[in-house]
Amino acid sequence: MIRKTLKRGVALALTLAAISAAPALAGDPLHSFEEAKAAAAKSGQPILIDFYAVWCGPCKVFTKASEAEGNLKSVLDNVVLVKLDAEKDKGLELAKEQKGVGYPTFVLMKSEGQTIDRWIGFTGGDEFAGSLKATLADPVPLSEREARFAATPTETDASGLARVRNSRGEYAEAVGLYRKAAELSSRNGAYAMEIFWAQSSGQREGAVSAEDVATAGTAAIESGASVDDVLAISSVMTGVSRRAEKPEMAVPFLTAAVKASEGATDEGTLRSRK
Repeated sequence: MIRKTLKRGVALALTLAAISAAPALAGDPLHSFEEAKAAAAKSGQPILIDFYAVWCGPCKVFTKASEAEGNLKSVLDNVVLVKLDAEKDKGLELAKEQKGVGYPTFVLMKSEGQTIDRWIGFTGGDEFAGSLKATLADPVPLSEREARFAATPTETDASGLARVRNSRGEYAEAVGLYRKAAELSSRNGAYAMEIFWAQSSGQREGAVSAEDVATAGTAAIESGASVDDVLAISSVMTGVSRRAEKPEMAVPFLTAAVKASEGATDEGTLRSRK
């Protein structure tokens, strides 16, 4: 009996050791940039770095969405996903090197290190999956895209480069590129919300005036912003007006938000309206 028990114990220990030593399953995120580079070089896939913070709500939403069956998980099968805590150890060092200004920040790069694209924030799986899929269909290094845009400007390159600049905290450059994308677009009011978000981020950093943010907010509302976008603009403008010590600046945006949300039935919209 003792020998059998010992044999079972040894077998169990060996099994647990094998499990702990086994490599991550295909599609599982990595937690080491060096491992990600090696995996990308072997697979030929680009690396997608998810710079996160443990306290970050949207970061947790991304993690949950990336593990659920759907468009996002399907698109992520085409990259080597590596999750790095941007506030500790090597994750902190790499986040500083990549000039991340918020969480989550995503950086898509080749295994050799050339940046392909960048995103900041996470608002939904389908939206991010669509943007990532479009980039994977044209995975040229950022330097090549910039040269291509300089030679032949297109709406796609202008908006993509604007997103990259915004994710680096280069808000003035981002706004300029978003405006160029709007000029090249056939859609009325295109990129009005993107311009507003970039301007409001710049105002928090002291690089953009409250008046410029208000102008961008007004333009976004007049372009036909959705009810939720109008509510978001009013919330942001309340903060902008407080920082500028001009509370009256928020009044027209709060008025627009109340008017736009009249008759709303969605609980989230009603909470924002209240």
